[in-house]
Amino acid sequence: MLLLALTLALAAPQTAPGAAAVDAAPVTNGQTPPVQVVADPPQARAFCESLTPGERLRGGSDVVAQARAEAQQDARREAALLGRYRVTVPGAALKFAPYDREEQELSLSERTFLAGAGGTLHLWLVSRAGLPVAADEAAASRIVQAAAQKKLALVLTFTLPDDEDEAVCANATGSRHYALGVEPFSWEYVADEQVLARGGEGGDRPLVTAAQGARPRVEVSDPYGAGGREARQALEGRLQELQGCYEQALRQNPGLDGTLVAEVEPGRGVRLAADSVGDEGLGACVQGIVSRVRFAGGGRLDLPIHFLLEPPTAAR
Repeated sequence: MLLLALTLALAAPQTAPGAAAVDAAPVTNGQTPPVQVVADPPQARAFCESLTPGERLRGGSDVVAQARAEAQQDARREAALLGRYRVTVPGAALKFAPYDREEQELSLSERTFLAGAGGTLHLWLVSRAGLPVAADEAAASRIVQAAAQKKLALVLTFTLPDDEDEAVCANATGSRHYALGVEPFSWEYVADEQVLARGGEGGDRPLVTAAQGARPRVEVSDPYGAGGREARQALEGRLQELQGCYEQALRQNPGLDGTLVAEVEPGRGVRLAADSVGDEGLGACVQGIVSRVRFAGGGRLDLPIHFLLEPPTAAR
């Protein structure tokens, strides 16, 4: 599989570099990693360089400097291995498998080869082959038609394989193309800025965005840890502020929803223990609000905060 991916990658046409390279975002303190977008050739190169094992660095005669450089690269790689990444694949390159009418499911054909970042980052899937999405016949037809009209894009969010030996980009010397095996996390079919179908994590999220009339709503669940329901009630007193955070984030990305888990521990402040929304601005806004709430009990709390988009007919 690796040989096939590399062969196809090297056969692809060259793409001119775009914006300046962006390094892979490090992950620290056990936090859920923000999604790192890999959008163009320089970003693909920076991403793949971050995955290079330190032992593969070319060194000079200074063995001490070489050892230091290898250690720094290994630390960079360890951070990159924990990351979550996103690429957009043009729909014109997608090939679909026969539609499953019984399961109402649309999947990609095994012949589909995924390439993002301006065609320079070629991906193959180590699991969830076909990236299936739930779609009735009408929805499946819209997806296929959008692909035929070259309006469709596949937005794929992925993590890296657990086998660290697989989490290395294949690249021939002098080539600007890379090949990498990935673990799909979530995926969307998008046309004209509208999500037509979702799969993977969050595949059951609503397709209607705030820009299309969906109503944003914030809910707080009973926390884990000290305080219980009293802690929930204390945070519910800040729902209006949390709602403001959400509405502000939706102005930038009208399709955001998901759950943040704010961890509160005396003496250590507030951090995000889990984040399925993937918006740094919203996360920072929530952390600021939670840090101003006084919780009784004095122990550690994990506070689930849900950010929901409801279709206009279902909104309260």
